[in-house]
Amino acid sequence: MTEPEPAAGAARQIGEITAGPQGVLTREIGLVTGEMYLATQLTAGRLRVFVQRSGDITWY
Repeated sequence: MTEPEPAAGAARQIGEITAGPQGVLTREIGLVTGEMYLATQLTAGRLRVFVQRSGDITWY
């Protein structure tokens, strides 16, 4: 797992999840299901969420 590049002063959390058949919908690649990492990043009151498939290096 590689971590998404944090913004300066950002608070972030990363955890493993398993998304069921409804999955997680991303702008870049569409629906992602199965085992993945979920990262949240809070900067200046703005929350960003990233997902990464297990075994992949790209965050969406």
